[in-house]
Amino acid sequence: KNAKSEIVLNLAESKLLDISQSFLSESETINDTIKGLDKTITKLEDVLVRGDDITGLSTGFPSLDKQTLGLQPGEFTIIAARPSMGKTCLSLNICNHILGNVEKPILYMSIEMPETQLYQRIMAADGKVPFSNIRTANLDDMQWAKLSNTLKRLKDTNLLYVDESNPLTPMQ
Repeated sequence: KNAKSEIVLNLAESKLLDISQSFLSESETINDTIKGLDKTITKLEDVLVRGDDITGLSTGFPSLDKQTLGLQPGEFTIIAARPSMGKTCLSLNICNHILGNVEKPILYMSIEMPETQLYQRIMAADGKVPFSNIRTANLDDMQWAKLSNTLKRLKDTNLLYVDESNPLTPMQ
């Protein structure tokens, strides 16, 4: 069994290395100090010209933007907290803000909620319709109209990608 496990691990490691190397391009090489400093100075000059304290994408939450200076390019942002503290609500509101104001593509990954429930939550927040009404489809004409507008906007922008490839099971 150990020999088989070793072969499988080596094969997996080899495949991961192949994948990671396929993403590298000539432009993603190691820079010397001068190139790194030039990039840094250029970024500082851009911030000065713009005159804004937020150097990344605004989250739509001024107090959060003040702490983080916005969502920064190249950074992987994780929102963590205890259960039922509003992580999903916060993150989906940030997504909604970016989709509505900046029109940048978003990859939303969730390991604890299926795609349909995430979209229901987005529809509830954006349409200002109670989540429970959406889940039960107990909607009046005004609420259906609001959801229709939200659906049209999401479909027209087509910038939200949801990855639910690893949902947790009850045993996890």
